[in-house]
Amino acid sequence: MSPKANIKVLNKYVSVAIIFFMMLPLTILAKTKPFKVPNKCIRVMTWNIQFLGNREPLRTDKELGLMAKRIKSWDASVIALQEIQSRKRIQDLVKLLGKSWRVNPEAGWTPEKKHRGETCLIWNTKKVKCLKHQSHSMGYKYKNRPPFSGAFLPLNKESEPFIVISNHAYPGGNEAADTHRQWQGTFYRKLVLEMLKVDANPKSILLVGDFNGEPGASPHNTIQPESEPLKLHLLKKSDDGGTCVDVKEDIDHIYVTDSTMKRLCEKKSHVIRPKIYNETRKTFNQVYSDHLPVFVDIKAFNQK
Repeated sequence: MSPKANIKVLNKYVSVAIIFFMMLPLTILAKTKPFKVPNKCIRVMTWNIQFLGNREPLRTDKELGLMAKRIKSWDASVIALQEIQSRKRIQDLVKLLGKSWRVNPEAGWTPEKKHRGETCLIWNTKKVKCLKHQSHSMGYKYKNRPPFSGAFLPLNKESEPFIVISNHAYPGGNEAADTHRQWQGTFYRKLVLEMLKVDANPKSILLVGDFNGEPGASPHNTIQPESEPLKLHLLKKSDDGGTCVDVKEDIDHIYVTDSTMKRLCEKKSHVIRPKIYNETRKTFNQVYSDHLPVFVDIKAFNQK
């Protein structure tokens, strides 16, 4: 083969290689569950965004903008957030998301830390209408991290409402922390059961958040005790990689009621991982959080 012919063949292989590597991120995205929300469905997410407004070092405005851009790419309708430690920063984040996004006004710590609304909900008004929202501090014995709920109606025709409860259970691996989580688990269960008793409330309820516990441990053993009727279903993940960036711990979860089970597009939840974006865990942690987002897609209406 002549030198010119060799060069032509080499150029051909180089071109193929370049196209392959250019397409690699798209290939990863195509094979990764799932960014496209199924037709006539809405996406509910939970994400602990690690000390928003109080992290060291503090997130820059640029990093907050990157977070907003990433959130918008997930096409979620409602997102439960945890560790909101600045009212100003959560409001800044929602502004970056765009005019259609809302957050409950109680979200985040006030400067004097008198009000610590660490759990909150944000939602896209182009996809859902918020019917009501409230903090469940009545009867909750801790000053911080009370559950926060919102009732939403998808904007699709013939849609049915649903409730999302954002929670953040007590951290720590000692006996005292375990006792706290057991109490919280009991509180979460009672909260859901009380909601189900009210005829005017939607029966589709999602209890989501950072539970600070692996399945089977606290607070799961009091959210759905083995001795009690099955009222809350813990959704399994589509993989076993955990929900934390630095360690393989599965502590962020989604529970659903019977009515919600009938509306699931898939009977499992999904975790969005740094590798989807060709990012290292270190990079993801630096800009976004030490927790990974978890989501589920549900149908806009309950198919009987």
